[in-house]
Amino acid sequence: MNNDQIIEYLSNLVKFDTSINPSKGIFPSNNCSNFIIEQSSKFGFENISPIGYYANDSNTPLYPVLLVKRGAKPGNNILFLGHIDVVPVTKIELEKWDHPPFEPTLEEGELLGRGSGDMKGGVTAFFAAFNELDIEYGNLIIALSGDEEIGGKDTVPIMIEKLKDLDLLPNFVINAEGAGSNVIVTKRRGGTQFSLKFDLDYHETIGDKQTKLYYSSLGNDGKGLHSMSYLPGSSIHAMITAGVETQDKKIIFVKSSSTKANSVPYEVEIQYINGNEKTGTKITYSKGLTKLMNALASIYSIPLPITKSKYGVSLCPNLIEIDEENSIGIITFDIRSMLVNKDSHDELIQNVIEHFDFFGLKTETSIDLKIDPVNVPEDHYLAKVAFDLCAQKNITIKTVGEKLGGASDTRYFTSLGIPGIELGPLSTNAHGINESVNLSSIYKLKEIFRELYLILSSHT
Repeated sequence: MNNDQIIEYLSNLVKFDTSINPSKGIFPSNNCSNFIIEQSSKFGFENISPIGYYANDSNTPLYPVLLVKRGAKPGNNILFLGHIDVVPVTKIELEKWDHPPFEPTLEEGELLGRGSGDMKGGVTAFFAAFNELDIEYGNLIIALSGDEEIGGKDTVPIMIEKLKDLDLLPNFVINAEGAGSNVIVTKRRGGTQFSLKFDLDYHETIGDKQTKLYYSSLGNDGKGLHSMSYLPGSSIHAMITAGVETQDKKIIFVKSSSTKANSVPYEVEIQYINGNEKTGTKITYSKGLTKLMNALASIYSIPLPITKSKYGVSLCPNLIEIDEENSIGIITFDIRSMLVNKDSHDELIQNVIEHFDFFGLKTETSIDLKIDPVNVPEDHYLAKVAFDLCAQKNITIKTVGEKLGGASDTRYFTSLGIPGIELGPLSTNAHGINESVNLSSIYKLKEIFRELYLILSSHT
């Protein structure tokens, strides 16, 4: 593809609304993946996508799952990994976009549109690089998931099973997730999401009711309150602060402003009993909430099965639900950490349970999500080759190593011992208003991906 063809191809991808939010009944259609398959077939790509797969049950719409390949020669299997689903645009956000989010717009070397940076720009770079490349060694595979924005667990594992069946498990994986600067990502913290149910255990006492609000803030220039960006020491978590400041109080009620497990609450409201119990009025309080908040005050004292990480651990109790009628409380954690191995999720959860048990709070556990870390050595051959190629194309790489942010589909492959890196185009406002991708960075990546394949496919 020349530059004009790249713009046309990317524009076509952005026009497809591939938003995903199953909890709201929003599923991406297959129109985008069908377009990619149709276009790639013109250049000799074979469609090996798994078919007939439905997420969770037969009544749920199909998530797009796309696998195409070229080559069948001696050499290595090289997989270029991406996704075509995008984060929905809310009605409030829509009013703030300068242009309709699914009508691609060119502005000063950028292409604006939902998904342009995350990550249809990277997908475009793949096909720009490989549509007309002569395959001399190995197998070139492009894998695009349709549910990365909700964890990838309903598409990537079946891709891997398909690759196993065809004896096409990759030797190397390159993911083209967009980034705000030129980085080669070899490490990402994993995520562990789980909920703890407990008895509110109501009792009466005498005292005065006090209400106080606590606020969260991110100290690392984060623009959104997300667990992946919360860093202890520079950030403030309203729930934990409330626990610290009410350690000697009997707790009546706690309310978090969060509506999602991975969203640090902007505001936490807490009601507690204050003053002389002999002169106050009769008030009902919760022994369960009192023990909970006491435990949260020292939550970072819990021993965790983690290895060293540039960003440490983010242990966030984000969402709390109170069912007063049934006297049940539920608190949901989102923990981001560099776990020792895939079995460490369970050990981590057990250590949190034991911490609450120490404060006398008995809990029932519900595990929602286990995301393994990506942990490839920074000096790995794959990263070195990519770094050298970037230098040849006058791309100054800011960082090789760990990235602060959410998970990526790369983890499904690195957990199998397959080395993987992320190297994507420059993008801004991913998931946000006026999302865009830098076109010049796509042009350069086209050349880098091509050279990367040629080197890796024949590597011994």
